[in-house]
Amino acid sequence: MTKAYNLFNDRRKSLRKPFKAQVTLKLSDFIKGSGYLKDVTIESACIVAPELFAFLRPEQSDIFQDAELAVCLPSESLNLRGKIIRVSPFENELAITILQTSNDEKWMEICR
Repeated sequence: MTKAYNLFNDRRKSLRKPFKAQVTLKLSDFIKGSGYLKDVTIESACIVAPELFAFLRPEQSDIFQDAELAVCLPSESLNLRGKIIRVSPFENELAITILQTSNDEKWMEICR
């Protein structure tokens, strides 16, 4: 019997790097919160953000899909702007694609 190690085809261009850092989030003038980065790539980041999901029912979380999100990493003196590409309300997670950084070199250093 052979072991099946690759059960699915991972379509990501870059492998994710585990990276924990506290972040503050701003979805709009009214929706703000905090959370932490879970993992990163040059093109994207996964963010655990319980505060953003606290007052929404899981079926309402699709309002976040395709929205722009401002992310501040105070410990790294870095700001990111991204577009939400995945919402997982039961895990309190968002995945964003990175549109802009305040310091590209710093972001590249974090993602290596």
